[in-house]
Amino acid sequence: MGLFDKLTGRVGEFFDEVMIPDELRISLERADRALQSGDVEGALLLLDRVDRLRPDLARVHYLRGLCHLERGAPQEAARAMRRVLEIRED
Repeated sequence: MGLFDKLTGRVGEFFDEVMIPDELRISLERADRALQSGDVEGALLLLDRVDRLRPDLARVHYLRGLCHLERGAPQEAARAMRRVLEIRED
């Protein structure tokens, strides 16, 4: 991957985060904190809510993949990470 591709990917991630409503951004932050504190089920509930409202956010699927890894469900984690790649390709 070239430098330009990396930069445009990072800019895309930045705009994804900035352009979402505060309520969704806060929910993503809460989900991330829940995952970090070991509340995987709580994180998944928050992520499901955000996903229903904005299924095109790669961060939702990335965090969901991490949750599934934490739960010991590698196939579901892989499915979530594939979704991240699909969104990023668009």
